[in-house]
Amino acid sequence: MPSRSTIAKFSPLFLAAFLFIAFEILTASPWPDDRDGVNFLLGVKSYDIEFHQPHFPGYPAYIAAGKAMALFTGSAEWGLILLSVFSGVVCLFITFLVAEEEFDRRTAYIIAAALAVNPVFFEFSHKIFSEIPALLLGLLAILALGGSGKISTGRWFLAGISVGLMLGVRLSWWPFALFYVAIALFTAKRAFAVTGFLFGVLLWLLPQAAFVGPEQLLSIGKSFTSGHFNEWGGAVGTTFANGNRPALIAMRIAEVFGWAGTGTMWTRIPWALFMVFGFFTFFYSGHEKSGRIKFFGAAAALYFVWVIFGQNPEKVRHFIPFVPLSLLIVGYAIRKYPKGATVILLIYALTLPIDYSLRESDTPPTVRLKRWVDSTSNSYTLFFCGESERFFDLHPAKARFVNVTGTTNLELAVKSTWPEPDASFICDDIPGFIPAGKPVALFLARKGDPVDRSLKVYESTF
Repeated sequence: MPSRSTIAKFSPLFLAAFLFIAFEILTASPWPDDRDGVNFLLGVKSYDIEFHQPHFPGYPAYIAAGKAMALFTGSAEWGLILLSVFSGVVCLFITFLVAEEEFDRRTAYIIAAALAVNPVFFEFSHKIFSEIPALLLGLLAILALGGSGKISTGRWFLAGISVGLMLGVRLSWWPFALFYVAIALFTAKRAFAVTGFLFGVLLWLLPQAAFVGPEQLLSIGKSFTSGHFNEWGGAVGTTFANGNRPALIAMRIAEVFGWAGTGTMWTRIPWALFMVFGFFTFFYSGHEKSGRIKFFGAAAALYFVWVIFGQNPEKVRHFIPFVPLSLLIVGYAIRKYPKGATVILLIYALTLPIDYSLRESDTPPTVRLKRWVDSTSNSYTLFFCGESERFFDLHPAKARFVNVTGTTNLELAVKSTWPEPDASFICDDIPGFIPAGKPVALFLARKGDPVDRSLKVYESTF
């Protein structure tokens, strides 16, 4: 039986977790937010990475967990949503435990609460994405490695398994694994640390290779990697890389540190200023700096280099690991000024309810596009779209949707269509597309949603 002190310690956290779960489920939408969400759902229903169900690397550990949850919920959509919700709750507990060891219980409560109401973390904790389950495993490794003193063999082994499994959820987080292995090689426990890491990798890699086929897996991997770095992946030098990269990266950092959501300026300004103050407090804390937080920070710095050059900075989900890290860094200021931090956090927490109260719809733009098409289309109609086309592979509409990867292919795609449609339209999410005239339909992004992008539809002029 747990002691009274243990019950008293975790009672507020369990109450907060219950409220977090309730709000997550009440505000969840059982629709995929973008192309990757569609790919994940198709993967749960029929795993085939050759047809991007999901795309390479296949996310085998994530899909396996999603399939298990889908058996419980009865649907792939709610299975993946509940997987994110469950992972989000565990992230809150792990962050609390880490913060309590590094600071004190009161500071830990404030840090966990700040994580719960962070709009980026909250939103992704009920979305069909793999980032929050991956964050759970990454934070588990940080917890296992401890803050000071000698780390036991078992902790190194557990951290290795966590990091290895994490790659089966988000392979693009490989810099964290690389940093872990590099540090482990310089410790007396390197054999156990590396063995744990390899065991964690093999738990998902062997079943995946057996299912897909080693040669097929390697071939798909080469093709996908080439496309990611040369064409559509959003990395530096790709065909459709955004030229305003530094500004986008700065915006994403601001969002994960707290300047996210719509809310009002006055709910975010106090917290943003406190975060800046907290970073100064950390850097001037001298010998008080935690070895564990420095470890987390150094690993995140390596990952940040990869994000700068190898990831698409338009997507805030690539920056999610910096959310708990930033709060742990600011923990030094929270410990010093807990009452002020609590008041500022309560003001900041209003951002989420304001966002949801201002939303005109609780569904993504593609869902509203489908409903509009189904209610207005009575003839052979074609829509030429970018990423949004993938949604209609999962949820077909009355019209036909064609994927166009860029404006260089748009005119050819329109003119080569046979038989000729009665009407054709173009979505503005095609990379490089410059619209002319007024749109025939506009589907706004949900207020404060970190994934949504407004979608406009134009009549074809070709």
